[in-house]
Amino acid sequence: MKLLLKKAFLLLFFIIIGQIGFAQKKLPILKSDSTSITIKIDGNLVGIWNIDADTKPGTEPDVFRIERSSHQRKVTYSGNRDSISFTVNPGDTFYFSILINNKVFPMGIATFGEPVFLQRNTLIVVFSLILITSIIVFAKRKSLQTKPLLYTGIIAPLFFWFATIAGGFIHGGYNHLHNVVSELGAIGTRSEMFMSTSEMLLFIFTTFSVIGFYKACKETGISTIPVLTILSLSVSMCWAAIFPMHHEWHGTLGPIPLILNAGAVLSIFIWRKKGFTDVRWVSLLSFILMSLIALRAIPGLRNNYEGLIQRFFYLGWTIWSVNLALVLIKAVKTKSAQ
Repeated sequence: MKLLLKKAFLLLFFIIIGQIGFAQKKLPILKSDSTSITIKIDGNLVGIWNIDADTKPGTEPDVFRIERSSHQRKVTYSGNRDSISFTVNPGDTFYFSILINNKVFPMGIATFGEPVFLQRNTLIVVFSLILITSIIVFAKRKSLQTKPLLYTGIIAPLFFWFATIAGGFIHGGYNHLHNVVSELGAIGTRSEMFMSTSEMLLFIFTTFSVIGFYKACKETGISTIPVLTILSLSVSMCWAAIFPMHHEWHGTLGPIPLILNAGAVLSIFIWRKKGFTDVRWVSLLSFILMSLIALRAIPGLRNNYEGLIQRFFYLGWTIWSVNLALVLIKAVKTKSAQ
């Protein structure tokens, strides 16, 4: 019994000593005489971190988060006296301290979490559903009725506006004039799950609308080229859902949705069939609205009203898609009656 108690006390002693040693382990320290610290990622300057000199001791570390990446990234903090670097893998978190005039400021660096649709189980389920749906649609393509498909050309843009407005409420502190839509689905936000799911649904709606527009164009004898450009928006929505803001691949596709502008322009010149005059005028209006996205090139507007500028583009798409759906529904009905 005494031997057992002795072993127990000895084990407890080593546990306590280990805990004390762990607690006393010193964090890396960056020394600086300035509260402005430069941050570089892979040698490229990404910003200047201004430390609040009035920060009280014992506060939580000020954590800087970098984009989600599939590879290692070297992050370097530099003061006017010293620098410190970390090799950061996806999911890593590091803590360190910055010493300024004998005052310690706790800091941290971490990567953003895994996006919703890149989590393994979710990814398998989503892509399985997309694959199964694609196979069914392809197999039943000849029996698909055009009219119900055309209604998705109305549902898609209306759902976009609903998702954007609702996402803004869920996000909190969101300003539709200043903030872009991508911010609603950004990794780590309260609206990430809602917006990523909504964007995936928009991908499905817009894809079905293209199928409907394509079939209706064939049936009414007009060119299908303009409506095929809407696929650029479908791809963009799917991409934004899978690779949201704060993921390194988020902006990889660039301005691919602007292909939609080309579709509106083409419809003005090649849809000259009787009964489509009004569609061409609406296409012109839609093109003008979507082209206002070019206002982002003006720094003053981009910095203050980027959200508003982006919404002009989506308004142009909304007007074009809804009008086109209504006109083609009427045209298909007339064709069927004949």
